[in-house]
Amino acid sequence: MEKKGLKKYAFVGFTWLFVAAGIVGIASWQGLHTFVFAWVVNFLLMTALMAYTETFQPPLQSSYFATKKLHHVSMVRKLLQGITSLTKTR
Repeated sequence: MEKKGLKKYAFVGFTWLFVAAGIVGIASWQGLHTFVFAWVVNFLLMTALMAYTETFQPPLQSSYFATKKLHHVSMVRKLLQGITSLTKTR
């Protein structure tokens, strides 16, 4: 494995180790049933997932991620423009 590839794995690995240590530390300090634990775990997990997705950039091949033309959005936009133009004339 080349050096750049190894650096990617090391970065993500150290990030996940930091997250795991942070979760264990907060759990032992505050307990599992506190708001602080839930809040910190949320941000630590978001950090870990961001490190993974930004480093490896996995392909999003599912049809869920395919862009679609949403006609109802343009209709709502036109409706809102019409409402704002009516209120401006008063």
